[in-house]
Amino acid sequence: VYKRQALRVIRVIVEFVQVSDRLPPYGDPVLIKIAGVVQHVTYTLDGADETPDWFEPYFFEHDNDQKIWCNKVESWAQFQEWGD
Repeated sequence: VYKRQALRVIRVIVEFVQVSDRLPPYGDPVLIKIAGVVQHVTYTLDGADETPDWFEPYFFEHDNDQKIWCNKVESWAQFQEWGD
């Protein structure tokens, strides 16, 4: 006999912001959209004084092959704070 637990459904509304309007805070986890497709990895904005800013996977080892330059990203969405 299997016991089935009720699943809790959470609906989240995300609002995408155009990169041309503004960039997210450095280090915050965000979803990004490239050519109209939401990427299935959480990214974070990073940068350096001598180069343009880029997005890289959040909580991944820093690997230059994983960087996505800001000019390739059309928009981003920041995660909301969740209550209990």
